[in-house]
Amino acid sequence: MIVLFMILLTCICIATNCAPQVTVTSSTGTTTSPTSIIPSSTSISSTPITSSGTWVLENVSTTPFENIPVKYNHLYAIWGDSPSDIFVVGGNQAIRDGGIILHYDGEAWSSMATGTGALLGIWGSSPSNVLAIGTGGVILHYDGTNWYTMSSGTTYQLTGIWGSSADNVFVTSVQGIILHYDGKTWNRMVTNTDIDLNSIWGTSSSDVFAVGHDGVILHYDGKIWQTITNIPAWQLSGVWGSSPTDVFAVGGDDISLGTNGIIVHYDGKTWSQMDNGISFLQGIWGSSSTDVFAVGFGGTILHYNGKTWSNMTSETTNTINGIWGSSSTNVLAVGIENVVLHYR
Repeated sequence: MIVLFMILLTCICIATNCAPQVTVTSSTGTTTSPTSIIPSSTSISSTPITSSGTWVLENVSTTPFENIPVKYNHLYAIWGDSPSDIFVVGGNQAIRDGGIILHYDGEAWSSMATGTGALLGIWGSSPSNVLAIGTGGVILHYDGTNWYTMSSGTTYQLTGIWGSSADNVFVTSVQGIILHYDGKTWNRMVTNTDIDLNSIWGTSSSDVFAVGHDGVILHYDGKIWQTITNIPAWQLSGVWGSSPTDVFAVGGDDISLGTNGIIVHYDGKTWSQMDNGISFLQGIWGSSSTDVFAVGFGGTILHYNGKTWSNMTSETTNTINGIWGSSSTNVLAVGIENVVLHYR
């Protein structure tokens, strides 16, 4: 459920300085010739969908930075274990160490400053095992009571996180870097690419997808990472699926303007372009193959019912970066300027 900080907002610029090398533990991978995306002429329905649910803005205060204008507070990713245990991460542009974590307990939001740079991704395996990642190679671990810093072995920006269990976690970064956590240490994997990666998701420890710049899509089969396709003119910023044969990736071709978004779909054999003519998309999540949400620039929220994509009314024009839900009737999305939207 996760996005590259340097491309999320045009007003943010974070340097990625040379970092110390981390241990390479996987065997040398091989790269097969990437396959091409099958284009599609379909388009997004311009008619908002009719639904019993409604998107409403949540009243969320980032208390540690309450004296700083809200325009500097940006939220990038969200994950929850249940409707009453939800985490959101982000950062404050006006402060060098402006990382922030929000938590929802089912009744109210609370917030804490982390003393780190901005946090860009979050994932957990349980309420007592939550990991947050971000700029400067930061990885934070929550044990159910406190947050602790973990050693990532790099100072590069970390962009996306997903795991199949507490001892099998993957993190994406710039220059093709993917880190793996085995429950004890973080180690760098062999990817055979130097393309910046933005997001990662999988169905199991042997079926993991990572996406990034130049339309790159990587796949991990439990042994090696392989580049399975490239769309050179596009950037992919989010990936999610309901099964190994139902995977979606979203992004666009012009992050600076927020125009010309893209959705591609994998049916287990082929990647196909689903729709175009939409705003740049940042994130994607669904409760099933017939209930998928995609979010992006200009407050864009799209919904897929298994047949067509339709626009939803979002109550904001701010860029929405991340989305997660506990069910089809309880979905939250987060974005710039402290935006938290709740669908129910």
